[in-house]
Amino acid sequence: MCGLILANSDNGFTGILIRMEKRLSNDMAYSTGRLAPPRWNVLDLLEHISRYSESVHLFCDIDGEAIEALAENLSVGGQKVTVTAILLKAISIAQLSHLNSASFRLPFGYIYKRDVPIAGFTVEREVDGQQAVFFGNIKDAQSKLLIDIARELAAYGRNDVDTVTQLSKERILSKIPYALRQILVPLGCYLPFVREIINPATFGLTSLGKFGLGVVVAPNVTTSIFGIGPMESKPVVVNGQVEIRKIMPITYSVDNKICDYHSAARFLKDIKDILESGLAGYLHESELEALDAAAQKQAEITAEEKQEKSDQGEDSCDAQNPCSPEQPANLKILSKKTQAGTSPENRRSA
Repeated sequence: MCGLILANSDNGFTGILIRMEKRLSNDMAYSTGRLAPPRWNVLDLLEHISRYSESVHLFCDIDGEAIEALAENLSVGGQKVTVTAILLKAISIAQLSHLNSASFRLPFGYIYKRDVPIAGFTVEREVDGQQAVFFGNIKDAQSKLLIDIARELAAYGRNDVDTVTQLSKERILSKIPYALRQILVPLGCYLPFVREIINPATFGLTSLGKFGLGVVVAPNVTTSIFGIGPMESKPVVVNGQVEIRKIMPITYSVDNKICDYHSAARFLKDIKDILESGLAGYLHESELEALDAAAQKQAEITAEEKQEKSDQGEDSCDAQNPCSPEQPANLKILSKKTQAGTSPENRRSA
């Protein structure tokens, strides 16, 4: 069993790392060293933002069949996307209807409200020979093509740090002397425009589930943050029958001083509906065309396989045993009619 425990000290972070070393004589010793500057941004957000949050955590299992099918079929249709891109778009779409989850607190009871979702996510890079964690962001993910979101994600992971605007800005911020940072960063709690520079995301997403963590509870460096667990095959009951489905756990951590339990639950439910529909009703025309192309390719493959079986005498059809066309299960979301007819937006307006 694996787990992650995050704690904030009332005395704050000292910037000193203490590590234990095992000597050949089997006695224990310690040494001290400075924390790498590229990690200071993360520690500052924990110290000055997360520690003052009143976090509550909601857990939900998502049926990932439609998510995987969407990614696979778009790839077959010529648009290679990732599950992370689908998640960022789905959450951004849902947040438009729950903008309190995008706000953040200011001192003296004030709230800074934002009306445009900005998807945030952690980026692990090596800078000057040291491991660093950055906070990437993508604006207006709800209106972008999935392939464009996937390309932006890839740029954060592959391009030179100095060529990516957000990463370059955070690298400069990490070089500011420690004493000055203790003045600048707290200003982000009082001045919205400073907060927008330090961490503009309206929600955050971390995918530590890739390391096998079943439940990921992340600290609230934003009002809303999502921990994504691994996509695993599990037995579930579907229409009274036990089936093996791909299930993905999501943990939603939210600052309860901004967003109450009921609002948070409705937000998470909308995200679940959008994901399990395969983003039905929210795909662009070019994406629907890619899905149609994938369906056509699959239909051709199925027809060829059926013809081969018929030529080999493995499949006989007559009046008493008519042949029925086979349709792979993953094509259930490919139809344009299905995409338009099952969208959460249409269901709400019905």
